[in-house]
Amino acid sequence: MADQALRARLGYHGQEPEADMRAWIVDTSIELDGQSVDGFRVVSREALEVILRDEKYLLRPMDELDEGPRDSLFPDVFTAGRFIAVVESDELWRGIC
Repeated sequence: MADQALRARLGYHGQEPEADMRAWIVDTSIELDGQSVDGFRVVSREALEVILRDEKYLLRPMDELDEGPRDSLFPDVFTAGRFIAVVESDELWRGIC
């Protein structure tokens, strides 16, 4: 809270940083994706990459990659808030067999 240099580098101008901070456990496997460990959401590194690159279609079976729409996880525009919403929900895995 008192580190003004860090706040400036992050571009944070709010009054309550703890209210705006998120902490996740980033795992190297997808086995625990979406679960909670000690109150922290578990998300795989691979899931974060898929979300950041907006490539949900890559989670389809190999023989279905070219089928169906390539719907965006960010239909309007990429925002940090939308990124957080996708990570903290099951939206990435919705519709995946």
